Amino acid sequence: MEIILRTEVQVDLFFHCLAHMDIGQDASSLYSQAYMSRISREKIQNSRDPAWLTSEMDKIKDIYIPDQKLRMVNFLPFQFMNVEQLLEGLKWLSGDLQGNSPQPFLPFFRQRYFSSPGAQSFLRTLTEILVVEYQTFYREFWKRQNGQRTALKKRFRTLFEESGLKLLGPALKGKKGVIIYICLSMTRNGRGFSSGDYFGAAVKFPEEENEIMRSFFFSI
Repeated sequence: MEIILRTEVQVDLFFHCLAHMDIGQDASSLYSQAYMSRISREKIQNSRDPAWLTSEMDKIKDIYIPDQKLRMVNFLPFQFMNVEQLLEGLKWLSGDLQGNSPQPFLPFFRQRYFSSPGAQSFLRTLTEILVVEYQTFYREFWKRQNGQRTALKKRFRTLFEESGLKLLGPALKGKKGVIIYICLSMTRNGRGFSSGDYFGAAVKFPEEENEIMRSFFFSI
């Protein structure tokens, strides 16, 4: 049974931006004052405006909140291999990129979930926000954070190899293995998703040793 453990900047960037969007008591919410405060301190230290991202996300939350279909954006980043693919896919979904779909799964998403003018406006603005945030702050921040947490990642993998597959056994019948994304910006609970022949989950990247067990249980 294969264990694939991933840390992906395109996934983290996407949830990083969603964590700055206050949508109230919504099950899909990643909004976190604690996370935003930590990011603000990092930005101030690097001479970046700590309020810019929250202000920009506030401009599109009123589109997101009433449109239940937009909750599906939470599962989009797992479908892409890098930031460039993610941005290209979002541009196509929003209508800003013409021509054939750059990924085979995108037409289904656009037709079923993102066909309304409001949804496309949301995706268009979100794409613009992602570009600026990645280029001005998140790219370098992500590299530093991942470098500092190498030992925690290894400990998480060891725990999953020792106990995770046993606990997941009944759910993995017919599956080749598991894909676990450990995310710097997963502020609440986690995300479960289907990934072909694999069980998929996304959980918070532990910041300290005592957080490893919590992330482990959310992964199963």
